[in-house]
Amino acid sequence: MDWVRGVEYGVVAVLLGVALVSGPLVGAVDLTHEPPADYGEGTVTVGAVSAPDSATLDRGSYGEQSYQLEVPDATLEVTAISGRPIVAYTLSIDALGYSRTTTHFFSERNNGTQTLSLESDTFAPDEIGNSSYDGELEIVVRDSGPERTVLRTNVTVEVEG
Repeated sequence: MDWVRGVEYGVVAVLLGVALVSGPLVGAVDLTHEPPADYGEGTVTVGAVSAPDSATLDRGSYGEQSYQLEVPDATLEVTAISGRPIVAYTLSIDALGYSRTTTHFFSERNNGTQTLSLESDTFAPDEIGNSSYDGELEIVVRDSGPERTVLRTNVTVEVEG
């Protein structure tokens, strides 16, 4: 028997051995790891929260074919955290039938000041008819306790360009 064939048999023997001792018949070795807590579980203590008081719909950002919605970041002071809570940052503009949420996944390393951002979005020119719109920003925490709103504030969405 040449050495290549010996290596092949050795690899097959190791694979079969691992499958046997970790499989359902023997179960002597558990090769899986315990997954961390599910997102939305744990606790988070929130201190100061700040959010912008305005956003913009800018026609000049991407040419004159669309309006670009830009929302400044909000900040959240996290003073204690365990598990993997979720924080959702939402902008709603009722007059446009629009709502956008960005979900932020936290863990123990997220103590301190955290920045929450919203992705920009585009609107067709025929959707925008006013010089400004009333909007609402909301920051919601989801952890093992009841869902709680830590900020809800009105914003003015200015149309530029």
